[in-house]
Amino acid sequence: MSERPLDDVVHNFNARWQDADAVHEQHSSREEELRKCLRDLEKQRSAQLAQCFQFDAKLSAEIEQLQALRVDVMRRVEALEELYTSLAGQLKQTYRDATGVELADTQLRMR
Repeated sequence: MSERPLDDVVHNFNARWQDADAVHEQHSSREEELRKCLRDLEKQRSAQLAQCFQFDAKLSAEIEQLQALRVDVMRRVEALEELYTSLAGQLKQTYRDATGVELADTQLRMR
């Protein structure tokens, strides 16, 4: 120790105070870094959520289009079946009128 113990105490106190300031600055710096990372993550999260909602809306629209297409196809199938049944009946009648022979329904099936 030096001859002036009070000076040593003051010196040690100042050194510790500077160490505490350095630790506080590091803590503040890391805290700011962490806050920046959190802000960046929140921006990314928001952007990804927006993309997800956009994809979901697009997918929903495509599903609706496919469902409408399916309804249209089923309507066309029904119309074709009705037309086939009508034409098959006319063909059977024409064949019967021309030959006098009755055709069975199984002889006019679609292949």
